Amino acid sequence: MASENGIPLVEAYRERFQDRGLGGPQVGALSHTHCAESMETVRKRWAPRHLDYLRWVTGSLLPWAMESILPPGAEPPRMPTPDFESLAATGPVVAGSPQQVLDRLAGFKEAIGLDRQLFHVDQGALPQEELFESLELIATEVLPKL
Repeated sequence: MASENGIPLVEAYRERFQDRGLGGPQVGALSHTHCAESMETVRKRWAPRHLDYLRWVTGSLLPWAMESILPPGAEPPRMPTPDFESLAATGPVVAGSPQQVLDRLAGFKEAIGLDRQLFHVDQGALPQEELFESLELIATEVLPKL
């Protein structure tokens, strides 16, 4: 299994719990999430805001945080330019229609056996009405089917 997908880390986490006699741990994930009637709507109204948020994190917040952990004079690692399609297909983004969101979450559960799923829904300064629309779809169309 590819190491970039996190599966080996989850397996090591579970093994270490077992090795220490702690039983099975709860495994959770946090995803940047937006639900709309279609992925086209997500791309139009949420993706640009989400990418702006990620550019702020990688351009401002991470370099500032790295100053405290890097040796003096060391260059912080360069962060890749965020690409919404890649983030939605293989990254931390869970977005699309209610069924697309459910399918993505089912993929996470199948790949690593998630016990908990956290949704980060309010990033990128989304207008309140659009945020509430997304939350309503998550509450009525996604959560009852999990």
